[in-house]
Amino acid sequence: MSLLWKRFSTLQQGKSFLRSIEVTSQPLTWSVVWSIHRQYVCPSGNSLSDSSHQELNEQTEERIPGNDVVSPEFTNRNPRNLEKMALAYKNKGWSQSLTRKNYWHRLFVKRSHRYVSAWVEHVDGHVPVQASTKEWAIKKHLYSTNDVVARRNLGRVLAQRCLESGIEYMTCSLRDHELESEGNKAFYDAMIEGGISFEEPKSIGDFITKHDYFPDNI
Repeated sequence: MSLLWKRFSTLQQGKSFLRSIEVTSQPLTWSVVWSIHRQYVCPSGNSLSDSSHQELNEQTEERIPGNDVVSPEFTNRNPRNLEKMALAYKNKGWSQSLTRKNYWHRLFVKRSHRYVSAWVEHVDGHVPVQASTKEWAIKKHLYSTNDVVARRNLGRVLAQRCLESGIEYMTCSLRDHELESEGNKAFYDAMIEGGISFEEPKSIGDFITKHDYFPDNI
């Protein structure tokens, strides 16, 4: 501000400049101050020299703390942010499709002759979270890697990893007749006890009023 004040030729000119700043309705920023200043000092439209601009910018940067400087680039570190707010698009698909894709995350369980694996798959195909009794960190605490106890503990581990990844709800690929198995039921219950919900919230787009483009009364 001292740099701008030095460029006034008379005291009356400087007072008029301050009075215009006080009565302005715009937010008081350097661009607004500079535009008002040019009306009194540079009525012909001429601007300050490059050295004056550089000095003015240096004074402005010194007044802004380093913690208040806004970065011009933004990186979304939570790619599931829109899904947690129920704003992400959910594909409905065709009503008679065999493999429905009307979800954001889906739980899959696979059992082999020796091991049990479970993973959460996103609708676009990538797997953000997975767990298996093949992992030594899990296998070393188990007597068997494919019995009921192994599946219950696998559900606990997977539920904890899902919560740490920001996934709290999903759909389950296990059908009702598959949940009649003691091992699958133990895994399913362990996931629920770990804080996972197997019912995803409705997308906000589902609450929008549908338009009937082919009414019957025409």
